Amino acid sequence: MQSRAAAAAAATARQEEENITSALREVLKNVTGDHLVVVASALLQISPSSYAEAVGALCQEMHRNRRIDRLDTLKALALHARASDQSVIDTLSTYLLHAKRVLEKDGTPPIVAALRALKRVAEQCPDKIEEARTGVLVALATKTAATGGKDYVHNLLALAKEQGSPSEAVLANLAHGFQNHNSSVREACKVTFGKLCRPGDDVALGVLMQLIQGDIYGWSRCAAIEMMPKVIENPRPEVTACLLNLCREADVAIKSAALRALRPSAPDDTVP
Repeated sequence: MQSRAAAAAAATARQEEENITSALREVLKNVTGDHLVVVASALLQISPSSYAEAVGALCQEMHRNRRIDRLDTLKALALHARASDQSVIDTLSTYLLHAKRVLEKDGTPPIVAALRALKRVAEQCPDKIEEARTGVLVALATKTAATGGKDYVHNLLALAKEQGSPSEAVLANLAHGFQNHNSSVREACKVTFGKLCRPGDDVALGVLMQLIQGDIYGWSRCAAIEMMPKVIENPRPEVTACLLNLCREADVAIKSAALRALRPSAPDDTVP
């Protein structure tokens, strides 16, 4: 008797669950934004077999060409998407492909959440992750160069630490901040550049040399010169020659900066 009652109760529960699942699937077709995230998440909790529909709706929401808050959608994808789900990988990669525009439009949290989700879902695709991470780093470096914003600096440093040595594109975009007319922005970019590079970093040295030799602003050239000791591990003839030439320029600030940079990087008999 009890077993029959239990079986009947289970059948009723299954029927109720099927009814709820069907209702949620119908609702999912007609909602967007936060409502879609709530419905999709609820559907995934009670009906794992509805994975394709629910996650597909979340991916479709990411592609909507309108001003929406994508952060909750990205958090839901990070939580529910299965590893190696190609549709999710493609959705996140496409979103991060336009990191500069996305950062301008959506802000920092969604882009960081998207990258975090991609790292989990695309663990078997390290090239995809590295490409997306570099794009985000370039976007953050660009915004740091334009504003010196602490949030951009914080995320840039944290993400760069995860990546290892920053690419030339990241350092070059950050070094554009040396040209900024706002001295506080220039200083923020200098401090950040110094934290990203290390002694013996040829990529950073190349970026600085290019700025010193090709920029038109005296203050940006001075900033680049001041960064030289941070990237030079041992005296290098081409660097010493460049700094000696700068000591002969008419701009007193450039002369002074070159002399200060020359002392730790030049052989003992080069500078009195």
